[in-house]
Amino acid sequence: MQASKPNAPVVTRVSVPYATKWGQHVRLVLGNEPVARASPLDCQHVGEELVWSAELAWPKASHYTYKYVVVNEAGSVEDEETRPRTVQVPGTLRPGATLQLMDEWQVPFCCRRIPQFGGCFYFDAQQTYQQ
Repeated sequence: MQASKPNAPVVTRVSVPYATKWGQHVRLVLGNEPVARASPLDCQHVGEELVWSAELAWPKASHYTYKYVVVNEAGSVEDEETRPRTVQVPGTLRPGATLQLMDEWQVPFCCRRIPQFGGCFYFDAQQTYQQ
């Protein structure tokens, strides 16, 4: 068995459930790379959900910034509607280990009914809104 190199890529498994339409594909954009270089994800049905996933080799780093995009057949791109994601790589991650990211699709606001307060509350990272 060969020892892993200290600067070996970090094997990263990503998955995100997202219901696409016919002809759409989900890709992962690492850092500031152009969408044309984004990594394609494969899809499969898991129960009632369509889950997009891939196993990727990322350059070694202490953290990663990434986002998911949807690309349709004509090539137009839809971004997630929030800031890019950031993940810190655990200092205890051994060479040759796999980093696994199980994400949820991000939307700018999350609506949740709180019966005792009435109405619908929207939450984002900065403020709470009531409707």
